[in-house]
Amino acid sequence: LQKQIKNVKTQQDKEKITQEFKNEDKIFLSNQKLEEGIKFHNKENYSSAINSYTKAIELNPNFSEAYYNRGMSYDELENYSQAISDYTQAMNLNTKNKIEVHLFRGFDYFLLKKYREAISDFNIVIKLDSSNRNKFFSDLAYSFRGICYKKLGNNSQAEKDFAKAKELGYNE
Repeated sequence: LQKQIKNVKTQQDKEKITQEFKNEDKIFLSNQKLEEGIKFHNKENYSSAINSYTKAIELNPNFSEAYYNRGMSYDELENYSQAISDYTQAMNLNTKNKIEVHLFRGFDYFLLKKYREAISDFNIVIKLDSSNRNKFFSDLAYSFRGICYKKLGNNSQAEKDFAKAKELGYNE
């Protein structure tokens, strides 16, 4: 980009290239903040991790991975409502972690006793993992969806989900 700036003849083109350079710099810095947040999270310093992820998001508001990771740190602090918000934003930005985001958001809804919302997310996990490639996600989704159905009084559907979870290898 710096070489392009030297060869540009109009001020408008120079400003455009300068802006592209600034945008690339922000993306680089936001990736650094993400990595910093991951290190804090791994050291169980969740508040510092959240601060790092927040800085990454400020630098790059469309950074789905930063929202996803910040949601996980909020989960560790039992701030489930904020985690749900971040997972939702990660989904809106087309995160690559679709199954995990729906599973974690489903858990958070479950913990907040929002069973219908949890069921909705667990349904999506099951659908996204329809071939049961990763039995870990599917068996958890069936098991927790079963618990939600049980809490809502739908015992027959709960039993079907418990049986499917067991078939996939879930051990309570």
